[in-house]
Amino acid sequence: MILETLIKLDTKYKDLRLRKTVFNQRKRTVEYVFSFPAPMSAVEKEDVNKTARALSPHGLNVETSFEVDNFDANSIKDEILSYVSKTFPSLSYRSEFVVNCIDDGEKTVKANFCADELTCKVIEQNELVVLLQKYFESVTTTKVFFDITTVTKEIDTETLLQKVEAYQSREIEIQLSKPKRFFTVTDTIQLIGKSIDSTARYISDVTAPVKNCVICGAVCNKKCYPTKNPDLAVCKIDLADKTGKFPIVFFAGKDARKKYELISDGDELIVSGPVSINNYSGQLELKAYNISKCNIIEEPEQALVRPEPPEYITVFPQKIYYAEQLNLLFAKSREKGFLDGKDVVVFDLETTGLKFLQDKIIEIGAIKIRDGQIIESFSTFIDPETEIPSESTAINNITDEMVLGQPIFSAVVGDFYKFTRNSVIVAHNLEFDYGFLKYNAAFSGYDFDNERYDTIELMRKLITGGKYIGKKPVNYKLATVAKSLGLDIGNLHRALDDALLTARALLKMFDHDPNLI
Repeated sequence: MILETLIKLDTKYKDLRLRKTVFNQRKRTVEYVFSFPAPMSAVEKEDVNKTARALSPHGLNVETSFEVDNFDANSIKDEILSYVSKTFPSLSYRSEFVVNCIDDGEKTVKANFCADELTCKVIEQNELVVLLQKYFESVTTTKVFFDITTVTKEIDTETLLQKVEAYQSREIEIQLSKPKRFFTVTDTIQLIGKSIDSTARYISDVTAPVKNCVICGAVCNKKCYPTKNPDLAVCKIDLADKTGKFPIVFFAGKDARKKYELISDGDELIVSGPVSINNYSGQLELKAYNISKCNIIEEPEQALVRPEPPEYITVFPQKIYYAEQLNLLFAKSREKGFLDGKDVVVFDLETTGLKFLQDKIIEIGAIKIRDGQIIESFSTFIDPETEIPSESTAINNITDEMVLGQPIFSAVVGDFYKFTRNSVIVAHNLEFDYGFLKYNAAFSGYDFDNERYDTIELMRKLITGGKYIGKKPVNYKLATVAKSLGLDIGNLHRALDDALLTARALLKMFDHDPNLI
């Protein structure tokens, strides 16, 4: 509104740009920073001052400052990197993302993004070029033209082969040392269908649909429902072993119904049949074709806890030089607190759904903090070996094409385990992310037993502790908490972006109270 009014006053102001607006709520002041291609006269500055004061909210003290609009290739590059760091922080420290700018005549700059195929897709999906064009049109009269170069990395065959061999060795070692995950049953009495010769799996190991599955357990929640056919009934039970509970359904005719009546709550059964997802409940269930009574022999399970791998194989951490570091260590008057001398890994997962027993991890993003400073990132897509539901893609924008050919979880969990060793781990809504991580890592023998904290609980503790000066969040979603702490949100619902925002929020909390933990 200020610029439009000035242009109506005199067309010479058509090249005036409002670089930024700084609002100080405590002092009730607003500062406008303007830029103009040439130094402005005292009369021109007074025109701008009068217009700014007239159009600003009543009661605010208005201040103005002026800069010469002398953008060149170097300053355009700095502005791009600053804009990307604030708006799409995960791009700013990707080694695959390079910005080059050259002057192309008077008041014209060509900007080129060099990036790998995945990074180019991120740039395209988030319309980064469009956003930057609008930004530069609002702050400078310099014309900025963008193009993107997709870079294909040369494959180092020898290094790749070494990584594959190391991964295969690790997988073989894991398989050979895995604990027994089957139950032994005796004294079987066939009730329905055929006898079952296969061994029964742990219920907690049944995480996806399968054509034939054998499980065993104690009966509970026995129910039977009539159908329109008087000779047919729908029979349901839950089987429970020491690792979980699983719903069983089968359709019983008159003879099978009589045998079903011989089953009582607490009986031990072994059942087999296909596992599928129930269309109504959305939960996995087993359609039983064969049912036998049995006695379950509980053998002690061999614990498998793998040590930290000696080196990274599949995913390598990246150094971060983050522009908005909240430097808690070197503030001379700061009281020593929890972060001093510690490594903290803040992580976030993207998944195909909400239930770790049946859904899969499709992305890991993590930020390492050392002595209160952000120093490293860990990021990778994961092939879930199943289709990603459209509901999940709508939230995180991760498609089947993006994870195709990416490593599976067992190929990266060792690297992430190494990244988190001797570290405190933190997540926003920790129960969700840690549940997926703990459950899936156990299959590869890794136990994430770190000291751990939830930023939701830490924010609540900060507010009730009396040291928080700021706006209380209306809820405890990550974006809401971050806004309450005065942070720019940027891009959300991608693992590394969410992890970085959570890390910044964590550091901001400790800025209020170094002894929050």
